[in-house]
Amino acid sequence: MVVGKIPIRLSKHHSMPWSMQTSRFLTFVGFLIGLVVIYAAGTQQPVSQSEASMLVGNVPTIVSARSVWLHNLVIALFELVPVAGIALAGYSAWTTGLTTASIALNHNIPSVLLLGDLLFTPFFWLEFSGYALSLTASFWLVKSLVQRKWRSELPVFFATLVIMAVVLAVSAVIEVFYV
Repeated sequence: MVVGKIPIRLSKHHSMPWSMQTSRFLTFVGFLIGLVVIYAAGTQQPVSQSEASMLVGNVPTIVSARSVWLHNLVIALFELVPVAGIALAGYSAWTTGLTTASIALNHNIPSVLLLGDLLFTPFFWLEFSGYALSLTASFWLVKSLVQRKWRSELPVFFATLVIMAVVLAVSAVIEVFYV
């Protein structure tokens, strides 16, 4: 692939055309925006006090970076499942939004205020970027399978998985300091 006038190679025998690189980035951005919009919609869903107590009761009070990372990594790995992973990602973003609304209700603050606060944290964007990377990797792998070009996609797929795991690890460390 070429950035400006500098050629970038994924391996000795594999390079990615600029148009594919742009399409991949736009796929990532689309998934990221979609997840954030679904999450934000979930935070604005009315929640009863009993629902809020149930949802907040399922949130662990003592967390470690390792447990947060493993939890997020499992979600991201399930999101790799073709088609079903996209549905799971939407469901996960929605229920996380409902949990955020429940926490806001239990602390007697408007959920839009808590949403706004979270949008300014680095762990929020890192975590959602990790999920968007997982969805992007899945999408492009399926596309390459359909086009019978899956062998050339595998190095990119695995590189994306490693990046996703690292992004989620950094996110978990930062999140534990915020919580």
